[in-house]
Amino acid sequence: VRMGPYLIENLERLRTGQRLRRYRPQGDFLALLNLGDGRAAGAKWGAAFEGRWVMRLKDRIDRRFMERFQALDPEGAALPAFGAMRADPDAHAANGGPQSTPMFCGGCAAKVGPDRLGRALARAGLDARPEAGDQVILDTGTPDDAVAYRTPAGDRIVASLDAFPAFTDDPWLVGRVAAVNACSDLHATGVTPRFAQALVTLPQEADGETAEELLIQVLAGARAALDPEGVLLLGGHTNTGPELVVGFHVEGVPEDCRDLLLKSRGRPGDALVLTKPLGSGVLLAADRMGLCPGRWLRTCLASMQTSNRGAMEAARRAGVAAATDVSGFGLAGHLGEMARASGVVLEVFVDALPALPGALELLDRGERSTSHDQNTRLPVEVERPAAPGPRLDLAFDPQTSGGLVLAVSPERADGLLSDLKAQGLHAATVIARARAAASGNPRLILA
Repeated sequence: VRMGPYLIENLERLRTGQRLRRYRPQGDFLALLNLGDGRAAGAKWGAAFEGRWVMRLKDRIDRRFMERFQALDPEGAALPAFGAMRADPDAHAANGGPQSTPMFCGGCAAKVGPDRLGRALARAGLDARPEAGDQVILDTGTPDDAVAYRTPAGDRIVASLDAFPAFTDDPWLVGRVAAVNACSDLHATGVTPRFAQALVTLPQEADGETAEELLIQVLAGARAALDPEGVLLLGGHTNTGPELVVGFHVEGVPEDCRDLLLKSRGRPGDALVLTKPLGSGVLLAADRMGLCPGRWLRTCLASMQTSNRGAMEAARRAGVAAATDVSGFGLAGHLGEMARASGVVLEVFVDALPALPGALELLDRGERSTSHDQNTRLPVEVERPAAPGPRLDLAFDPQTSGGLVLAVSPERADGLLSDLKAQGLHAATVIARARAAASGNPRLILA
């Protein structure tokens, strides 16, 4: 800014053949940064400082600079002067601007909380099996990750629908992760997906060419996940809305619905194996705030793009009967559903929970995904003898395209772990065990 007047003057002097004026830059300068909460941080002469008074100083300097320019509206009329900035960002509406709103995370962290979802389904009459004879095998009356039904011709279909808002500005990556995530619902029931349809909401603000390119990239990313697994993408539906949202309806054909992996088939004595590390929720939230180093984000995205098909096949070989995927409700939420459906007590080994690089550091600093708090309201009774800390917080972190939890007999747990690690799932580990529930009182123990 300070160089500008010298540059203009010297260009004119050069044009007219005059001697150039020498510019002497400052030896130090005042740096001010808006912290976004009514405070600012500053530094000069080797000293650093912060506070609301720094924000007022920054506002005064910025406003004095901007008032040197004449701002015009679209019709060319001069705009009035800027209103004074309030120290409280939520009071910005008093200056004629919109009231500030909290940041909301994309991915599976954008799900409705389990308690609100359960109440809505109950009030809509969808918490019990519909009157459909023996056609319906799994529905919203069960806590499983997919629905299953018989057609009038007797064919069996297992299906699921999953969608989420974009968690990054890379539409190809959003499409790929959304496809992997949708297929996981079928993998959690032990079924191989065969067909898929896309549901894509494109941003209203995107012009025609931009919207077209977004759709191309989303579908290309989806095919990068679906094609290698033999899943046929059979079209879908598009519309427009406030932001990019991508989802898929997926279907598979089970050999026998009596062999589906269900949350209700856990047995006392089972060892529960988690196939992927946790922490994608807090890492994606930190990325939105510029707090996630690239090396942490890279590992997180690689995990989210890893299909659960190999884990499903390993589960079949190990004789697993009960499973769930880990997604927006967090590990504790999905284990709570399994405990209630199976009528068992699940003792979770909190210290054994595997974490993605950076997740524990961020949780320890107080960073959270926007749905973290709602995930602490669980569908079963919970005992928490574990000391509070980032490892316990990890159990409530919402996962996007997370791993599977497989309930396996203890004598086959080591073989299952070896099989999973041979497929590259090196974080796979036993994270809980099932015990009989006294007096029919299923619960979680976060030990």
